[in-house]
Amino acid sequence: MKINSIKKYSKTLNFQVIASLIVVAIIPLFIYFTLNNLAVYKNFSELERNNMHSKAFKAKTIFTTKANELAQTAKDYAIWDDTYQNVEQNDTDWLKENFSKWIPDNFGMDLIVVANNRKEIMNEFGLKNGNPSQLFENDKINKLLQEEAYDWEEMYPHGLITYDDELYLVGSSPILKNDGTGSSNGVVIFGKEITPALLSKLEEEFGYKMFISFNDYIVSIPEEKEQVAAYFDEFSKQTHEDISELGEEKIMGNIPLENISGKKIGHLFIIESRTTFLSTLQLIRKNAFSTLIISILTIILLSLELKKIIVLPIKDLKKQISKMGQNNSLEYVTVKGPSEIVSLGDAFNEMMDRINKHKKENTTLKKLTIIDNLTALYNHGYLFEYFEDKKSEGIKEMILLFCDIDHFKMVNDIHGHYTGDIILQQVAHIIKNELNDKGAAFRYGGEEFIGLLENCTLDEASSIAENIRLNISTYPSIQKHATDFPITISIGLASYPSNASTVEELINRADKAMYYAKQKGRDNCCVYSPEIDEELKNNATEFLTQKAMLNAVYALTAAIDAKDYYTGKHSQEVAKYALLLGEIIDISPQEKYTLKIGSLLHDCGKIGVPDEIINKPGSLNEDEWETIRNHTVLGSNIIEFITKDPQIESCIRNHHERWDGKGYPDGLEDTGIPLCARIICIADSYHAMISNRSYRKALTKEEAISELRKNAGTQFDPDLVEVFIKVIGE
Repeated sequence: MKINSIKKYSKTLNFQVIASLIVVAIIPLFIYFTLNNLAVYKNFSELERNNMHSKAFKAKTIFTTKANELAQTAKDYAIWDDTYQNVEQNDTDWLKENFSKWIPDNFGMDLIVVANNRKEIMNEFGLKNGNPSQLFENDKINKLLQEEAYDWEEMYPHGLITYDDELYLVGSSPILKNDGTGSSNGVVIFGKEITPALLSKLEEEFGYKMFISFNDYIVSIPEEKEQVAAYFDEFSKQTHEDISELGEEKIMGNIPLENISGKKIGHLFIIESRTTFLSTLQLIRKNAFSTLIISILTIILLSLELKKIIVLPIKDLKKQISKMGQNNSLEYVTVKGPSEIVSLGDAFNEMMDRINKHKKENTTLKKLTIIDNLTALYNHGYLFEYFEDKKSEGIKEMILLFCDIDHFKMVNDIHGHYTGDIILQQVAHIIKNELNDKGAAFRYGGEEFIGLLENCTLDEASSIAENIRLNISTYPSIQKHATDFPITISIGLASYPSNASTVEELINRADKAMYYAKQKGRDNCCVYSPEIDEELKNNATEFLTQKAMLNAVYALTAAIDAKDYYTGKHSQEVAKYALLLGEIIDISPQEKYTLKIGSLLHDCGKIGVPDEIINKPGSLNEDEWETIRNHTVLGSNIIEFITKDPQIESCIRNHHERWDGKGYPDGLEDTGIPLCARIICIADSYHAMISNRSYRKALTKEEAISELRKNAGTQFDPDLVEVFIKVIGE
């Protein structure tokens, strides 16, 4: 009897609500605390390991800094007229007085070697067995005796070396005169032996407990020698892990040590206590367990209270609804209880009134499901439904425009997705305005748009596509975000039913035409034809090569502009002006590509021109002018390693030719100068005039235009000058 009552009660709403609340709440809570505990342990462990990595690196940096200081001290004594002369005169008494007698007491050096450029020891201190051969076996130190050096790394080698089975920090310097000129007269080497005493001193100074292993030797703080040996054994057992746990109490990090030549010679170890990590982790676990127990008790009490608040009013509501079902009628219900339960009853009472309202809302909802919320164009999914609807309406011919913004990833990477979204909205606005009432616009993908035109000829569709392309390439609000060259769009066109019988096939054909437009240099419109399939297949490798070359061009362009800090992004600005002029005079897609690459690389030969000439504030002498003029020839030689295109090479070689034939390097004149080279000449000169230079301030736009007109017919193509002036004026 009692068992039956329990079974019956277990089926009631009261029991099921209480049991469900307990199970649903406690199980996720238990899982949460378990996973949270594991996550905390993992994150703390990772934090501990990262901390040890950082400290090991900082400890290694201490030795690098100390070696740097030794090199600086060596430089102070080596680059000195007195040292230079006394080494040259073999005055060992003077060297002894000023080096081995003075320096050890005042600088705490353990090793001093002064040698002439024949490797003969002129003075030494701490040189065991009087044998310096191990020191001169080092390539970087030996190099100081053989040739001139030009930078810190070569002229003052410093770091770790092993000498006579001992480890030293050394700094060295060639022996030069005060002004640092001439060939080396010898070498000065200062060193400090890595000893337990030195490690103790570094611990006091920096707070790092360190020891070093090299050549099967261990150097450690004296009082921890035996314990350090045990640590090293533990490190060896753990297959040389960079972080090793020494039981539960300590953790050890290590970092490889290299000598001056970069060859690995040992390891630097740093040991830290794990007390803080372990105590913090224990506290977190304790708090998590306590929180779990309290939460379980709270949930149980809450579930009992919910029985009164929720279950009983719901049972009453259930009775009223069951009664309506028996009577096959809809009536108002009366509910008592919390406001939420009362609201549930009110919602039921309003159901009939809301049915009509929902019909209207469904219409609005359908509209929302077909609109892209960023651009306000139709979305990808609706394109297929729209196409079928138009077929059902009897539309016999449609033309699809597949539009893709060129290099859009670069815009997002440089300016961020917020700016990218603004550009997408502006491009969508242009496309929608150009289509107007001739068709519908869709956002197909990230930077892909589709225009679907109905009852429109191919010539009309091509004209619309060209207007879209031109408007985007000249739209100020879009082009202000341009980087290396204007933001452009490539468009492919395909017709239904002549090119495709289904919308999927139509999209595929237009997509191929768009991709073909990109292969032709981007910023193009192309109409699909069956020949495009074969050309895409044949040109796939060439297009990938072209993309790789563009990446190389961007890198080289950045290097070119970095040479002249007065003009900033000169190459990029010249490319913008040149492409704008090329667009106005309607050059071919291949010429646009040539002009783009040629203008970006027109000054690549300046990489071989010394900075002091490029940034010289005064007038250049004849030799310097000859070096400057030679940059066009040097540039044409450099470009051969990037492309074998003679048209691009002529942009670099001939952009300083003059219309009157007095330019360089080939003395070409008139229309004998390639068109792209003539365009770059004008764009290059204009941007140079409006930029600050080392020898003058920038001209105003009006002054620069006046100079262009003044030199039209002598330096510049007169017809191109007038078009260019009109372009920049607009």
